[in-house]
Amino acid sequence: MGRTRRTRLWAVAGALCMLAQARLARADEPRVDNGIQGAVVHAGFAMTPVGDAIMGDLGGESAGLRSGDDRRWLLRWDVLLAMKGGPLGNQHPYLFLLGVRSLAWVAEGYRFMHASGWSPYAGGRLGGSLQLMGHPGLAGSDFDTINSVDGVGGVVAGATLRAEAGVSFIDDTRSLLLLAFLQEELQAPRTNTPGLAFTQGGLGARFDVTRSVIAELEGVWGVTANRTDALRGITDQTARIGVSGTFRKIFGNGMWLGATVLWMRDTDSVAYTNGLTYGTANAPTLDMEIFFGVALWRRK
Repeated sequence: MGRTRRTRLWAVAGALCMLAQARLARADEPRVDNGIQGAVVHAGFAMTPVGDAIMGDLGGESAGLRSGDDRRWLLRWDVLLAMKGGPLGNQHPYLFLLGVRSLAWVAEGYRFMHASGWSPYAGGRLGGSLQLMGHPGLAGSDFDTINSVDGVGGVVAGATLRAEAGVSFIDDTRSLLLLAFLQEELQAPRTNTPGLAFTQGGLGARFDVTRSVIAELEGVWGVTANRTDALRGITDQTARIGVSGTFRKIFGNGMWLGATVLWMRDTDSVAYTNGLTYGTANAPTLDMEIFFGVALWRRK
């Protein structure tokens, strides 16, 4: 009886030991948990179709990337809410604008070969943005009485729904995503511009080093459906091309310093019922920002 009991105890102890080792091995699996959160200040210069703008904002931001469930899933996000203001050179003297800026997007994807460093990846992303910028003493409904502020002042809102696929790499401290994607981008109506819906495709890359670097690069192209104006006898289609990049350097104390660049241009193909077709193009948008963030609490 005693020998049997000791045998059972040894068996239980061995099973517990194996379970502990398995848990420890799983805890040692390579994973990435990288991000920033805290107060942030932006300063930027933009050349837009409606004029040059010098803008700054102050607010809070949370952004990052995290792997989970034994590296099966990758979660990415960026949420920003800030007060924004500055002059827009759409007239003389320049128009001063003040308001709020917000954006929020989240993306999650699945790694099909989670046990290895490199893996096929598929996922989706949902995001939106809203900017409300007004001029003291000028009602929002009166923006159509001055030179256009579309894309900078008034209401600038949009949403994106994306399906993405590519390859993912993860080791102890680094993550790399190389993606191709298809998306629907919705642009809300502006003071002088109708609402638009783009069907787009693009390529993107993201590189993370835990508590050190977040780098992103993306290119996109797409078109709207044909829009018919029976009164003027025309059919119009808008195409949009854009490239953007963001780099953040995260310091040991949780502060971060970075820059972002966006270049974008819209072109239109206008066809008349008499058979004539014309191509038009807006001036491109070039938006450059630098930013500095301070963590309000330390990440564990």
